[in-house]
This record gives sequence, C-alpha cells and structure tokens, in this order.
Amino acid sequence: MTTTIDLRWQTSTSLSCFHAAEAVLHQRSFVWPALAEALAEPVARLQEALVEERVPPAAFWAHLLPLSASNAGAQELAQVALTKSVGQAEASTRVRRIQGLLHDIRRLFPLALPEVNNAAAWTIKPLQQRWNERGSGLLGRMALWTEPEILVEDATVVGVFPVLDGGGGAYPYYNLVHIEALADDPTPELPETMRLAWLLSTLNLNLPRYSDHIRGTRFLTVACLAMLPVALAAATDVRMVDGVEPLLELAVRTWMPPSPHRETWNARLGEWWEKYRAMRPPWSTALKGLDRLLE
Repeated sequence: MTTTIDLRWQTSTSLSCFHAAEAVLHQRSFVWPALAEALAEPVARLQEALVEERVPPAAFWAHLLPLSASNAGAQELAQVALTKSVGQAEASTRVRRIQGLLHDIRRLFPLALPEVNNAAAWTIKPLQQRWNERGSGLLGRMALWTEPEILVEDATVVGVFPVLDGGGGAYPYYNLVHIEALADDPTPELPETMRLAWLLSTLNLNLPRYSDHIRGTRFLTVACLAMLPVALAAATDVRMVDGVEPLLELAVRTWMPPSPHRETWNARLGEWWEKYRAMRPPWSTALKGLDRLLE
C-alpha cells in the first residue's frame, strides 16, 4: 500500500535562524559551537522578555517557528506570533519590544554562520529525492498500522540549515514540518526519510477526534511519541530498519525534544505499543491510553 501527501518543498534562512535559536534555548549540542555561543545572549533576552510580558514562551515559539518560514519581517512575525499566543489586545503593547529582540537574533545568525548565505552549501534536494523513492510506501504502512484518517492531504516541508546534525519539528495548526537539510543520514539506524514520515504523520492529530482525548496542550507530545513505534513498524515492513523494539529508545533520544520525562517515555512507550499491537483499538482510544499511561 502506498499513500501520497501533496508536499510543497522549500528552504528558509529565517526558519533556520529560529530553529537554531530554539535549540540554544533547549541547550542542544551544536555542530558549530560558536553559533550557539553567539545566539545565547539574545535568545536569553527574548526568553526573559516573554516571561516579563506574561507571554507563554512555549506557545510563542510554537507559532514563531512555522510563521518564520514565510520570511516575514520582524515586526510582522512579532505581531502575529504574539496575537496567536495572547490575543490581539494584549499583543499590541508588546510588539515593539519583541520585534527588536527577533531582529537581533536574525541579525546575528548569518554573522555567526556565514555558510547559511551560500545556497550551494545546503539543499533539501537529496532528502526530497530519497523521499520520492520511499516516502509513499512508508506512509502507506503507517496508515495500515493506525488508520488512513491520520494523514493530511497536503503539507509544507521546510528544509533548514543543519546546525544540529539532524533535527526538525511539526506544526499541526500550520500543516508544516521543518527538517534539517542533510545529504546523508546522521544516525544510520534511523533514516531521515523515516524522520520526515514521522513528522508528517503527526499533522492531522490535532483534529478533535484525536486531540479531544488528550489533556491540555500535551497532544503534540503524545502524538509524536505514539507515532514513533508506528514509524519504526512501517519502516520495518519496507525493510528500511530492523524492528521496533531495538530502535525505540534510540528514536526517543534522537528525535524527541529534550525532556526531564524521557526515562518515563522510554519505560512506558514500549509497554503501550505492545498492548496496541495486540488489541488494535481505534487510534483515538490508543492516544487516550498513552496519555493516561504517561501521567
């Protein structure tokens, strides 16, 4: 079985910048330590400003990154991200301060990483070519392991400059994912084509039939965790990897954002997958079960 999502492919220096900034915020390990050092101070000032202005930082970043793919100016980015985070009335008094901080981060990024201005130094085309060869087969198997309704009809894939030697994120409310534009797989056991299928598979899980069963804002974390063993099972089916259990902990460590709950995720996710594989309940029920198991 093959399943096709209509994908729009692009690259974005602006999203590359804020992808790196968020990685600094989470203290990720950089390929270019000097870049992390250069961004540390302006990123800290932005985070401090968000707290002082009573803007939920997690919500702000969740809007800032996908919005930045459009290469909008700092003022527009601040206005829209703030409006979506705290509402239009509250946003208006905060735009000027946040705009200036976004501008500072954008200004420093190409100075600390001149390679980003060299279009020949990074491209999404190698990953796109590998996706064209294997992607639809992966998605088809993922739909069989869950249900066809989990997949969106179309989405945007944004390649960003590889500052982490592998990374990405999914934004269901924007039907957009971003992924580092790498020519080769940084972790050979976990092909980047599978990472992309995993990211894309989470985009429809904000539908009420799925998200209403998950408490609060946890749905994306639960959705991403749930789709990890699905992606591994699908990749096993098409002989891209060798089994779910040997690679599940590595996938959590390599692909999920840093979290103090990682040990709990590792302990509970395999247990949940075994029960799901044996019983095969509706996917909404399975998500609800995983949410409760992760309490």
